[in-house]
Amino acid sequence: TGHKVEGGMIVARSEQEALSKAISLGFEIGPSGKYDLVQDPDVLDTWFSSALWPLSTQGWPGTDAAQWCSPYYPSHVMETGYDILFFWVARMVMMGQELTDQLPFRQIYLHGLVKDGHGKKMSKTVGNVID
Repeated sequence: TGHKVEGGMIVARSEQEALSKAISLGFEIGPSGKYDLVQDPDVLDTWFSSALWPLSTQGWPGTDAAQWCSPYYPSHVMETGYDILFFWVARMVMMGQELTDQLPFRQIYLHGLVKDGHGKKMSKTVGNVID
């Protein structure tokens, strides 16, 4: 469970553990303190949930793991940009192996990236995309 403290993030298994960690790090928590301890509402983060994509498209989470392995799982090809090979693809492989004993795809096709005039990847976050 992730708990946010202004200026930081505490990772703990429970609120009590997060509180103990925050106090041990010197944060003054609570009504008389400077900081509040708030649980992060986004508990399934992007990188973790991406690992589940091949399974969630097939009915995960279900009660029967066999239903996740439809005629479409495993797939044949994964097509993606090289920049997320580790962040998404490796996690999909590890999760597929762990939950189904199968690789989620047999081949990975890596494509290039569209970059701006300065050689930087085009990104909405950076603000260098064409609107």
